[in-house]
Amino acid sequence: MKSAEKAVILLIKSALSGEKQVMPMDLDWAKVLKISKRHQIVPLVYYGIVNSGLEFDLKSEFFALTVQATMIEQNQLFALENLKSEFSKKGIYYLILKGPVVKSKYPSSEMRTMSDIDILIKPSQYE
Repeated sequence: MKSAEKAVILLIKSALSGEKQVMPMDLDWAKVLKISKRHQIVPLVYYGIVNSGLEFDLKSEFFALTVQATMIEQNQLFALENLKSEFSKKGIYYLILKGPVVKSKYPSSEMRTMSDIDILIKPSQYE
């Protein structure tokens, strides 16, 4: 496993456990950012960076992407609450799947990014 990949794993550990992690001085933070973006875990990695007290040139990029993810999350959750309210008014039975449910298990919900919200409804209620 490469240095950047190991760093991502250690930063995730830090985000979830609160344990401070030490990173190599020659760590390629651009690679860490690339991996984090590819796997949609930038906020999770950013919390590990903060917990570990790390300072480096690209830290502001991690922060900006975490703020962006937080704003998207809040918009999604607001839309979900509106949708749930409308479903209730119309007597539509629904089940929220994956993302919003899993988010509640993280120390901070924005650590778990979502691109969509999956909702199961009865086929007879599609109309």
